[in-house]
Amino acid sequence: MSETKPVALPPGIRESDTKYRKGPADNAAYRKWMTTAGKMAEPSHLTLYYTARFGWVVTTLQISAKRGSSDRSYGITLKGDQVRVGNGPHVIRELRVLVYQDRLRDLQQYVDLYNRGLASAHETRDIISTRRMNGAMRRRTWGFS
Repeated sequence: MSETKPVALPPGIRESDTKYRKGPADNAAYRKWMTTAGKMAEPSHLTLYYTARFGWVVTTLQISAKRGSSDRSYGITLKGDQVRVGNGPHVIRELRVLVYQDRLRDLQQYVDLYNRGLASAHETRDIISTRRMNGAMRRRTWGFS
């Protein structure tokens, strides 16, 4: 078995961004600021996965499973491609980045990626739901209920 090198943090993210610090994240005014001026749907943190195939991926919307819970999510790569990732063996490193107001300028590219990926994931989910509904309607007209 070969040794794997530690995965470097994405550009612009510091090790201190992964550490919790008491302060603004606990504040309701800060959470409100993040959802309005900061324009981030998930105000307190970003979750990033590093995979050998995609590199760093910002996770956006969890994919729900029919039976039980799923640990898969829609995500967006740093190049802007939409992907699905799970929390399986292909995930080499998981990173939770806490977004604080004083670091927002440096992390804004990741917040923007998150927002773009979230919109794309919702669009994908809408397409899937519409396709399922249309199939059900078609089966109903055929008499299969």
